[in-house]
Order: sequence, then C-alpha cells, then structure tokens
Amino acid sequence: MACLLYTQLFLLTTLTLFLNLSLYPVLSQIAGDTEESSMEEEGAQEALNGAVFQYNEKRSDLYVSRVVEVKSVRKRTKSGKTFFFDVILGKTTCMKNQIDLTNCPLNEQTDKQERESCSFEVLLPSWADYIILMDFNCDGY
Repeated sequence: MACLLYTQLFLLTTLTLFLNLSLYPVLSQIAGDTEESSMEEEGAQEALNGAVFQYNEKRSDLYVSRVVEVKSVRKRTKSGKTFFFDVILGKTTCMKNQIDLTNCPLNEQTDKQERESCSFEVLLPSWADYIILMDFNCDGY
C-alpha cells in the first residue's frame, strides 16, 4: 500500500514539474518579461513616432530631431504593450513651428550635424488609443 502511495506521489510530482517547465514561456509573457522585438511588430512604429514627437515637444531646441537608426527594439506585454527603443536621432533643418514636418531632411552642415543616442520607454495601453512616453534618456555624441 505504501509503495502505491509513493508511486502516485512520484507521478504527481513529475507531472507538476513537466507542466511548470512547459508553461514557463507562456507564464513569463503573462508576468511581463521583456523580449526582443522589431519595428515590424504591431504598434512599434506608432510608438516610436509618438515618442520622438513628445521628445521634440519637451526639448527647447528650435529644430526637430528624427530617427536616423533603430539600434534595438524590445517589448513587454502587460496592460497593453510597452516598447523599449534604442535609437540614434539626428537634428533636421525643420523648425518646430513649421506646419509640415513629414519630410524633414537631416542637417548636413558639418558644424550642425548633431546626433544623439536615445532610449525610449513607450506604453501603448490596452484600454486607450494613445501612447504614453514613460521615460527617455539621450546622450549626444
């Protein structure tokens, strides 16, 4: 009788261990771990555009900056999507007060070529149709 009980406990323990290991990728996503992503991810381009727009609004610079290169994209799915972008921004020739900022060329004058390495954390809440720039940090180089 004791042997039967130990066998059942062993099988139950084995099943529990198997389920924990097989569900780990699913559970880690639910818990909100970050994972590699790309600009092709749904919402990524919108999130980055909104982050750069808000970044330009917060800066006192007269000229608009735009993305020159996307270094990396990560995401976390929890209460919507949170994107983490590492990008290179370049200063354009467009001033903030211009009406059309869609085709702003980078400033190619040697003394005005400014590049910044920036990290943005952007939330796309599942309950709303807007983006929230949670945090950003930029260093010129």
